Amino acid sequence: MSPEQEVRLAALMRRAQTGDETAYAELLIALAVLARRFVRGQVGAVPWLDDAVQTTLVSVDRARHT
Repeated sequence: MSPEQEVRLAALMRRAQTGDETAYAELLIALAVLARRFVRGQVGAVPWLDDAVQTTLVSVDRARHT
């Protein structure tokens, strides 16, 4: 992830924490792309790739308030 992406995602998370649903949706989409790319790069196009991405997004959701 580039420094620019990190700044953008952090800003989206801050907005999401204040209740901005559009920012939260944009954040989840961006994180899903990054997570999918990461998992595919680590283990290839495995059948459980989407499960790993979903687990990651659930973890982000649970930690969103912090």
